[in-house]
Amino acid sequence: MLVDGVEFDDTLSKLVANLQEVGASQRKIRQILRELKIRALSDPVMDDSDSSSETSNSDEQSPDDELGDDNDHGRDEYLDNSYSGGYSDHGYSDDSEDGSDYYCAFDCFEFSREDTIHILRGMQVNITPDTKLDVSLLDFGLRDALRSARANVKFSFEFDPSALPFWNHEKGGVAEAFNVARQGIPSQEYLDLVEKDGIDCVRFVDEKRLRVLGIWITSIRDFDGKPIVPMTYSVVNGTTEKILKDRVSKLFNTKKGHTEMALTIVEQRLLEIYLADNQTNLSSWYDPGELEDDDEYTFSFILPLGPVAPEDLQWICQRNRCSRCEKTMGPEAFPYIYSNAQYCSQRKCHILLRRPYPALAYGPFILWIPECENKSAELYLRINKPEKAGRDSQIPMFLPSGRLNPSYELEEAYFENGFVDPEEELQRDDLIYILRGMKINIPPWTRLSARKLEARLKLALDAAQRYPDLFLDAGRVELDQFPRWDEKASSLSKAFDLPERNSFTTLQDNGEMTMTSVCGYLSRFIKCIDETGADTAIFDSENHRVLVVKVIRVYAINKETIPLFLVAFKVIQGLCRQQDILEEVYSEKGPKGIIFIPMPQLEQQLLEFYLEHNHDRLLANRTIPESVMLPVNKLSNQGYNFGFILPLGDISSKELRGLNESAGCRLCGEKTKSKCAACKNVEYCGKACQTADWKKHKPFCHAITSGLWHRIELSPKPPSVQRASSKPGSDPVVERPPENPYSDNYHVLKFERPTGTKGPASKQVILVSDVVKSFTLYCYGADNGMVFEDVVDTFDKNVDRKVMYRWAKRVGDWEWKTCLKCVPDGLRTW
Repeated sequence: MLVDGVEFDDTLSKLVANLQEVGASQRKIRQILRELKIRALSDPVMDDSDSSSETSNSDEQSPDDELGDDNDHGRDEYLDNSYSGGYSDHGYSDDSEDGSDYYCAFDCFEFSREDTIHILRGMQVNITPDTKLDVSLLDFGLRDALRSARANVKFSFEFDPSALPFWNHEKGGVAEAFNVARQGIPSQEYLDLVEKDGIDCVRFVDEKRLRVLGIWITSIRDFDGKPIVPMTYSVVNGTTEKILKDRVSKLFNTKKGHTEMALTIVEQRLLEIYLADNQTNLSSWYDPGELEDDDEYTFSFILPLGPVAPEDLQWICQRNRCSRCEKTMGPEAFPYIYSNAQYCSQRKCHILLRRPYPALAYGPFILWIPECENKSAELYLRINKPEKAGRDSQIPMFLPSGRLNPSYELEEAYFENGFVDPEEELQRDDLIYILRGMKINIPPWTRLSARKLEARLKLALDAAQRYPDLFLDAGRVELDQFPRWDEKASSLSKAFDLPERNSFTTLQDNGEMTMTSVCGYLSRFIKCIDETGADTAIFDSENHRVLVVKVIRVYAINKETIPLFLVAFKVIQGLCRQQDILEEVYSEKGPKGIIFIPMPQLEQQLLEFYLEHNHDRLLANRTIPESVMLPVNKLSNQGYNFGFILPLGDISSKELRGLNESAGCRLCGEKTKSKCAACKNVEYCGKACQTADWKKHKPFCHAITSGLWHRIELSPKPPSVQRASSKPGSDPVVERPPENPYSDNYHVLKFERPTGTKGPASKQVILVSDVVKSFTLYCYGADNGMVFEDVVDTFDKNVDRKVMYRWAKRVGDWEWKTCLKCVPDGLRTW
């Protein structure tokens, strides 16, 4: 016997025949076959063209009574279950009573591999975009994730929704209850219509594919304090809009009313998978009896969808092979585990999640990962607003829930000694990321060695804490020459916060906030010292790794205006509970107070790097005063190291110029031997680096040699001063030209267009500045004529339309030439 494209043995054939003899409908037979795992997680089509002959003998069964053939299109492909009749080369057809032909195209849509990966990643399942996991494993992972997200309700039995009590609206609206779950299948808007307007049918329409998914709510029940919505659904396909509308009006026309919502075929398919999976939990004998012809529908239910349960993330798509290279890993492999995905010891695999990914658009969603190369990169799933993106109106499958995936932090990479891999030293990618966040324009593709990057970072940290200005001896710090800080005379937190240096707040972009974060964590610690008297901070990365910092003494330097904190620090690994950490931190003489401060691992490592750098200046026993040697010795025996903390802030423009100057090969930093023959502006150590860098250097090189350059005149006068000086009788404003830190070299200018700029170009103004903030000038339309109009046109063509960056070269006291068509590549924006 052939059922649903599967040849069954005599036992199953007799079972189906017996069910037909006792009056079981085709829908009942279909449900029983599902339970027997004949068709896994799909919606088989059972055409029942002769519904009145349900008691016919199976030996006389016609082809129209058999299940439709899947035609080898896989379990994720659906035939239209709304039409009976024969199968043609183009679809299903049925001769109606009025002689017109209904026609439905064969619906063979299925998720692409990329679609499934994007959805899983948006549900907190950490799968890399280039994963080699089997499609079947990804499909099962999607269904497992949907089951876990289903209000965290685990069904270990079949149930009958009609036996549940009706939802008591005194508990709150159903739409409100679904919104609390922070997900939306169906969306809150849909349930609002159901509750307030009494509508019981919703048609999800994809006009481009001429496909409609109809949902018909039968009731709203109470399942263990959660609203559960029993419903039926059906899919209709058509080849023309008229045929589709005719069939839809017949199938989904209800007495209570209906509404239509736009939903793409991808979203419809995701909703179908969710509903089909829920249907497997219904009792095979469940029949609400509310539809006259229920054979054209499939029964299911909807529960509020929330985040995937953390305990489930450990096994969704899990297996004993590397998630990237497919390498089999035995117990001795000690795999790196990132949430639910595991990676082998190859560096290209286990540091994969530290690489930046671009924004990925998927239907109404945008999967966005900031340009972070550390393990605390954040994953966001944002709703795409059609009016801004220019897309067709779409109803989101998931309501916005903010930060869906908190981090990619290493959680359970256990080794033989029971501790996690601490990755004590900052990696090369981390160093580049941190330096770019401090406004040091190192291109991401640089080949500078980790040693040279560390040296650059140490210079940057010295500039941020103003070490050369505060200490004459660059090699060490003699603490015994400084008095103790008088806490009664001045507040530590106020002295630590340098407003004129504003803690890098103006230097960051694109998520490169590591140094800013460290400044914020230290300021929080100092504020707690002021307010609570605490002297110990535990910077916890929630990653089985904590950095403990204890303040031993506070000194006053720079004429007693700046505090210097002598601190002890150490890293503790492998402790998860706060109680265990506290037992490790407490000594014979316990601290005055302890504060726990959550801190990502990259920021933790940067703070440790900073303290170790300052430790080199103390030279331990030689410069630490005798008055503090006793606590220092005790803490040394407990594994602590020593350093000091100074207020951290912006790097001055003069120091930034020195840090941004390249004294060697543009790519690797080694001694230069040649220049680019075309532009004469970039130096290399040899042909190998020049060839490797050509793709990045080419736009700039072509701009210099063959680009169209415009001369612009800038003014130091802001608009208010410009208007005042233009009045008759006003005194002229004399300004000195700004210094030229770039000499005859090309550099990048930032053009900013004020919000709401209107009117003719001659009355407009644009703000112009450079990367090190050595000047901030104004470009007026009245001073630049047609060139200013070209600048405005370039703004209109730009994606941002408010800010743009262009190469420039100074050619006079107040004049620059700039190439409007050349966009700097790999730029550290500001």
